[in-house]
Amino acid sequence: MEREHLAALDSFVLARMQETHLPGLAVSLVSADETCDHRVFGFRDVEARRPVTPRTQFGLGSITKVFTALAVFQLCDRGLLNLDDRIDQWLALDLAPHGEPIRVWHLLSHTSGIPGLGFSESKMSDEWFMSGIPVATEADLLAFLQGADDWAVCPPGERWFYLNEGYLLLGRLIAQRAGQSYTSYVEQHILKPLQMERTHFARTRFEQDEDAAIPYMHDRDGKRFVGANLYGEMPAAGGLVSCAEDMARLVVALLNDGQLPDGAQLISRESLQQMRTPRVRLPQEDTSIVLGPFGDQDGADPTETDAPIHEGHFGCGFQIAQNFYGDDLVGHGGGIMGGTSYLALMPERGVGAVLLANAHGYPMAQLAMVTLARMLGESPQNLPFLRIEQALARLTGAYTSFRNTIRAEVTPLGDLLRFTIRYHHEDRSSILIPLHLSKDLARFQTFSSGRNTVVEFHLDDDGINLIFERYKFRKNFA
Repeated sequence: MEREHLAALDSFVLARMQETHLPGLAVSLVSADETCDHRVFGFRDVEARRPVTPRTQFGLGSITKVFTALAVFQLCDRGLLNLDDRIDQWLALDLAPHGEPIRVWHLLSHTSGIPGLGFSESKMSDEWFMSGIPVATEADLLAFLQGADDWAVCPPGERWFYLNEGYLLLGRLIAQRAGQSYTSYVEQHILKPLQMERTHFARTRFEQDEDAAIPYMHDRDGKRFVGANLYGEMPAAGGLVSCAEDMARLVVALLNDGQLPDGAQLISRESLQQMRTPRVRLPQEDTSIVLGPFGDQDGADPTETDAPIHEGHFGCGFQIAQNFYGDDLVGHGGGIMGGTSYLALMPERGVGAVLLANAHGYPMAQLAMVTLARMLGESPQNLPFLRIEQALARLTGAYTSFRNTIRAEVTPLGDLLRFTIRYHHEDRSSILIPLHLSKDLARFQTFSSGRNTVVEFHLDDDGINLIFERYKFRKNFA
């Protein structure tokens, strides 16, 4: 990776960490030839001021599902499973959404037809902390799932609904077909061959490790407190902890068609290809926002209005972003109660990246895209989410009307804006939804009295003027 792109990446990472109060982050830049560059930022322990290292352990969250999918395909390679096997052939589970059986590939691709049931999410809600969801064992899980087919939206295979519970079932299936526990199977058949010695499922081992990242969360008032990794008796959907060095070994194997340094196959080439083959379109659609040229952004082509297209699909254990700088971007993210992560690969280009953080902050999927763009020698400035971020940032700030008679404020709200008129006794706010963003004009839509209202920002050398209903405001730059 050229020094210019590496410096730009480091600067981008630090800026986003500061903006989103992210304490610590490890980034591994990996090539198929086993070249690895570990970049570490911030603190694994804020109070003790201990820095992140390439060996710092983080909770992987749902990246664990990649390991679960690898285990399933290993069993398929051994003839112990088939992707078309019905789940009820191996598990005592009576689920048939819309009268159709759920098959192994349906769970791998999140196409069972059953939407997320909230078991994993309940760990972060009042239902977990207060009244409790009594699902502690696999037997409890099977009881919890009874009647879930009545909750189904469609027959299996038609639509994508991310289902944590489905991967918990795959963990049970692996144990049943392998004749050993899920954790021992993953340790023996995946972690050991990859020499991932600092990757495991054990709470005690993590808590006693001197180089473990404390998972941080923020409450509604922004106060930091300590969260937790996703430990438990059912870890197949999110229970692993790992470090940048270990995860780089996995990336190298995946970039080399599943081949290990000693020549053995972690998984067959055919099975790995099936994991990366699209099975279903993700529900996110390409943005309908018109993104015109901004011209003054670093690295952006002022005449180029077409950002890289990355249509989203899901395979069997991997999300696939097609046509990301001309090739597929294959990956999976993860989140715990105090951390986020992302694993991203570009097999055709022979590069990949791993990002591990000990809090929620700037989206790891977006940071992974910026990282890969830099690894490819590309400027990421034409990525749609960055162009939207930069356009919205130009518009935020304080505004006033003619002779300062009315004060107003534009503040960020994710990919939206909030427009607020400040009066002495009350504030009046509207949510602005972007329609068109370009160098000279930004148009938004808001709703009032059951009607759509267009809000305009006009940008020129004299500043930024905002047209809202009957008013005109000008941004204050002082």
